[in-house]
Amino acid sequence: MSVKICFISNYAYRLFNPKSRLAFGGIETIFFLIAKDLAADRRLAISFLLEDDLHNYPTTEKIDGIILYKTSRQMQSQVYKDEQIERYSRWFTYWARKFNCLWQWPHLDFFRLWEKLKQIQSDVYIFANPSYESSLLTLIIKIIRKKSIFIVVNDELLVKNYQSFFFLMRADVILCYLPRHQKILWQKYRIKAVYLPPWYHRPKKILSFDQRKHLLWVGRIEARKQPKVFVKLAKSFPETKFLMIIAASPNEQALFKSIIRSAVHVPNLTIKRDVVFAELDKYYQKALAFIDTSNYKNLNMAQVQAAYFKTPGLSYFYDPNDSYKNYQWGLSAAANFKQMIQNIKLLFSRPKLWQRLSGKAYEFANSVYNPEANLSTFKKLIFKLSR
Repeated sequence: MSVKICFISNYAYRLFNPKSRLAFGGIETIFFLIAKDLAADRRLAISFLLEDDLHNYPTTEKIDGIILYKTSRQMQSQVYKDEQIERYSRWFTYWARKFNCLWQWPHLDFFRLWEKLKQIQSDVYIFANPSYESSLLTLIIKIIRKKSIFIVVNDELLVKNYQSFFFLMRADVILCYLPRHQKILWQKYRIKAVYLPPWYHRPKKILSFDQRKHLLWVGRIEARKQPKVFVKLAKSFPETKFLMIIAASPNEQALFKSIIRSAVHVPNLTIKRDVVFAELDKYYQKALAFIDTSNYKNLNMAQVQAAYFKTPGLSYFYDPNDSYKNYQWGLSAAANFKQMIQNIKLLFSRPKLWQRLSGKAYEFANSVYNPEANLSTFKKLIFKLSR
C-alpha cells in the first residue's frame, strides 16, 4: 500500500498547466520538483491542493501521475458535501450570529480546507506558507489524525513573531532549508527543526563564456526584490544585453506596470513575461551572470538554478546566505551601486575570474542541493513519519 503525500501550494497550477496565468515563485518550483521525483517511486502517491484560475477544467486532474485537487478562496462554498462538516458549519453559523466577534475568525477557510483535506485523505501534508492558513492546516490535520510537515523557507516567519506560529509549532515535522533557520528556531521557540535543502536537477548542457549572451534577472515583480535596480544597471551598460524574466505579483500591479513602462526606454533591456518553467533553462544557459537585487538575505531557487548552470551570482544587497563567502561563486555589492557596476566590469574584463566563479557555482549547487542525496534523505523522512 502506497504512502499518500499532498503538497499544499496555492500558486503551483501553472507549473502543471502552462495555460494558467498564476505567477509561481520559488517555493512552488521547489514543491513541483520534489513532487515529480517522488511520483517516480511506486511506493508513493503524490497530490497537490492548489488554486485554479481557469475554472473550465475538472475540479480534480491527474497530470504526470500527480493528482491535482482544486480549491478557490474567491469562491467559498456555503454548503458542504461532507455531512459532518456541514453540521459543524451550521452550528458555528448559529453561534456566530449571537456573538459578532466570531465572524472575525477565518471560519470559511477552516471549513473549506477541512472538506478538501477529508476528500484528499493523504497520510502526510506538506506546506510552507507562513500565514494563518498554514495554522488552520496544522489544526485540521491534527483533527483528522494525519501527519504534517511545515517548511520554513525564509526569514519572514522568524523575524516577525506571528501569533499563528502557535499552531505551526504543532506540526509533526518542521523542516528548514538553512542551518541559520534551524538555529533561530531552537533559540526562539525551542523547536528541533530538521535541516534539509531542496534540490535541482543537473542541466544536460552548459555553455562556455563566449556563448553567454546576457545578464539575467528572474522573479515576480515585488518591491522587496528591487527590480528598478536592474533597470538602472541596464542603463549603465548600454552595450550589454540585459534580460528580465518577470511575472506579476497580485498585490503589486502598479510596480509591475512601472517596470514594463521603464523597459520601453532602455533598448538593451529585454523583458519576457510569464515564461513557462520548462523554457527557463535556456535563459540560464546563456546568462553571463545572475543578478539578484532583492533586499533580503535568503538564497532563492532562481539562484540555485543559475549556480547549476555555472552562472556566477552578482548580488546588489546581500551575500545570499553567506554562500558567496563560503563557496566563492559570486560577488556582493553591499547596496553600493558603484560597487555593483565595478563587479560587473570585473566579470567582463577577467575571463579567469568568470571561470573560477563559474566552476565554484556548480560545486556549490551540487554539494548543497545534491538531487540524489537530498531526495534519499527526504524519502526516509516521509517513510519514518508515515509509520
